[in-house]
Amino acid sequence: MMGKMTVLQTLLFSIPEAVAITWLACSLMGLKVSWKKVFLIGLLMGAAAHIIRHFAASYVVNVFFYNAGLVVILTFFQMGDWFKRIIAVILSTIIYLIIEFFNIKLLQSIYHSNPAVVLENTTLQFLWFIPQLVVAFIIVFVIIRYQLSLFNKPQQLADQEWNHDQELL
Repeated sequence: MMGKMTVLQTLLFSIPEAVAITWLACSLMGLKVSWKKVFLIGLLMGAAAHIIRHFAASYVVNVFFYNAGLVVILTFFQMGDWFKRIIAVILSTIIYLIIEFFNIKLLQSIYHSNPAVVLENTTLQFLWFIPQLVVAFIIVFVIIRYQLSLFNKPQQLADQEWNHDQELL
C-alpha cells in the first residue's frame, strides 16, 4: 500500500496539485474555463486522490485511477470530447510529473538533502512543493496566453486551408 496522507496533507498538496493538473488539461484542450470551475474540479479530484491513495497498491495504479477519475469528472462537466479529454489528461499528468521530477532533482542538488528527511517534515514538503506548482501554473498561463492548445490551432488551420482551397475551385 502507498503511504497514507493526512487531511492536512490533502489540503496542502492533493487539492492544489489537482487544480494544476485540471487546468493543464483544460488549457491543452483549448477550453476557456473559469477558475471557480477548475477549483471545484480540483477540490473533487484532490478528495478523490486522498481516497484512491488509501486503496492503490502502487503508484502506477494510483496514477491510472486518478487519470480515469479526472476523465470522468471532465465528462460530467461536459468538457471536450472523449478523445480530447483522455489525451489532455494523460499529457497534463505527464507534464506535471516531469515538472515534479525536475523540481525534486534540482532542490536535492541545491540543498544536498535526503528525500527521506523531506518526507518526514510537512513544512519542508510544502516548501519543496511550491516551485513545481508555480511552474505548472506558468505553463498553463503560457498555453492560454499564446493559444498553444493541442486541438484548436490545427483544426482552425485546416478549416482555413479548406476554405482557401474551396475559393480556388
